[in-house]
Amino acid sequence: MTHHVGKVKAQDGAMLAYEVHDYTDPWTTPGTVILQHGFGRTGRFWYGVIPALARHYRVVCPSFRGLGGSTEGVNLDHSLTLENYLADLNAIIDDLAVPSVHLVGESLGGVVGFAFAALHGARLRTLTTLSSPLFIKPEVERTFSFGHASWEQALGKMGSYEWGKKANAATRFPAGTDPRIPEWFARETGKNRVEALMAMVRFAMGADVTPLLEHIAVPVLGLYPTAGAVTTGEQLAVIGEKIRDFRIIHLPTASHMTWILEPALCARHILEFIGAHDVTTSTS
Repeated sequence: MTHHVGKVKAQDGAMLAYEVHDYTDPWTTPGTVILQHGFGRTGRFWYGVIPALARHYRVVCPSFRGLGGSTEGVNLDHSLTLENYLADLNAIIDDLAVPSVHLVGESLGGVVGFAFAALHGARLRTLTTLSSPLFIKPEVERTFSFGHASWEQALGKMGSYEWGKKANAATRFPAGTDPRIPEWFARETGKNRVEALMAMVRFAMGADVTPLLEHIAVPVLGLYPTAGAVTTGEQLAVIGEKIRDFRIIHLPTASHMTWILEPALCARHILEFIGAHDVTTSTS
């Protein structure tokens, strides 16, 4: 049984932090699953699905550059780019000393995941996306602007914590959610520098991975809410049309945070999917 924190230097000198969770049988050689979080979050936000996955796989939870433990040496003005995000994933996989992994990305982490699968598919066995769009729609930015001129300006005026509280109520959790959950989310989001979230918004608003989808050859599983505000049916139709091996499962919630609201169900679907495409699991 292992749980430890790893660090690796990115191509531009930034230090990237990741947590490793491995509760597989000690006489086996498990496969590796990387869980990549989304906007404003860190590797800690996967707490609900880690236990089930880590019983069968080595589970690695990086924090995007600029967030969590990945802040050292990060230039927030220039370095939050798709090229660097992809290079960061490659650096982590190199540091883990494995030829390929299963990648799971939630929301913006899945946007990066689509690009990684298209451009570095040899390093993946499968890709799973949770509530991940292809690009951020103008309506989503308006929602996250909360009356300010832009999403970025809202963050600058409100700060990470207050903005996180508003976002939680807007799209992330349904009415009746235990209030301790969104409060924890807001506090954790608030630990990140607001400048890092603002830089991440600039990346998110310029990202569109639609042209890359047809280059994805690895199997892809999409876990999406029944009527999500961030990813529309139109975008899902494009994903299904452009990716040659794509399966979608709609989860019994209309809110964005599927992996928090339905952790056991998400973990079960992920395990079934990656297990069907993996000859090396902890039970082999």
